[in-house]
Amino acid sequence: MSHSEFDVIETYFAHLSDWAGDHVRIGVGDDCAQLKVGEGFELVISTDTFVQGVHFPEGAEAELVADRTLNAAASDLAAMGAEPWAVVGALVLPSVDATWLRVFSDQLRSELQSLNLPLVGGNLTKGPMLSITWTVMGRVKAGQSMTRGGAIVGDDLYVSGWLGRAALGLQLYLDQEVSLDTESSSAVETAKQAYRSPKARLMLGQQLNGIATAGIDVSDGLLADLMHLLSMSGVGATIELDLIAADSVRRDRAASELDRQVAERTQADTEFLARELASVRLALADVATGEEIRELIKVVHRLEARLDHLNGVAGDE
Repeated sequence: MSHSEFDVIETYFAHLSDWAGDHVRIGVGDDCAQLKVGEGFELVISTDTFVQGVHFPEGAEAELVADRTLNAAASDLAAMGAEPWAVVGALVLPSVDATWLRVFSDQLRSELQSLNLPLVGGNLTKGPMLSITWTVMGRVKAGQSMTRGGAIVGDDLYVSGWLGRAALGLQLYLDQEVSLDTESSSAVETAKQAYRSPKARLMLGQQLNGIATAGIDVSDGLLADLMHLLSMSGVGATIELDLIAADSVRRDRAASELDRQVAERTQADTEFLARELASVRLALADVATGEEIRELIKVVHRLEARLDHLNGVAGDE
């Protein structure tokens, strides 16, 4: 690298977490970081690696790389119901681009503070392509984390956010041809923003800890990650497609894609799905805007209609 490793670290990364609390005993600059966790708490740790051309597009702007990779890694903490505690990163650079690094560093500082996740160490090296690895750490009260293995028969299933919006945003970001039910420029920008700058739902995870029986970060798609949760919990599930709140950005596009995935998964996993032990209603648990409230009201109406139908069937028996 044209600049020494230590020069780059000192210039762009050493001071990103000057705001960290006193639980960071030793941060960037020593051989190891040293953290206080607190009596009665346990540490939860997760590592994710993001590679250019695989996890973010080649030539992606520095802000996107900082936002998307850090929030995707931190989302694992949300899934466990953990309080964010610290993060370390390993950055591989093909060359030193001072302009790119400055923008990346500035955006990273903003996201670290937003997530309350101090950067306490890491590594920098030269390699053939850009990649970054984040190891995120959080804390939970001893024995009180959410896991994938806690779901029980009779549980309902909730998803925060809008299914498929970020995937659509990636297609739009890459200027791929897509079919939208709306030509609204704001809807297009909303989808792009969902991809460029996802937000780890750390506060929601902490609020659900002790209420939800299980949790998982949906990063590989609803069907794939739901199967991981069901396998770990030893239960089955039924997805009621008509109870999924329609995203105004995607509308029927999301439902038809999920229909296809369900059909493929059902064919491939007939024996597993035959052991269904629970009927899981899928609804939306994220209400932040008027648009989302209106869509949620539609879900409630569909639920009421379904309950009326079920009650009528029971009354005829």
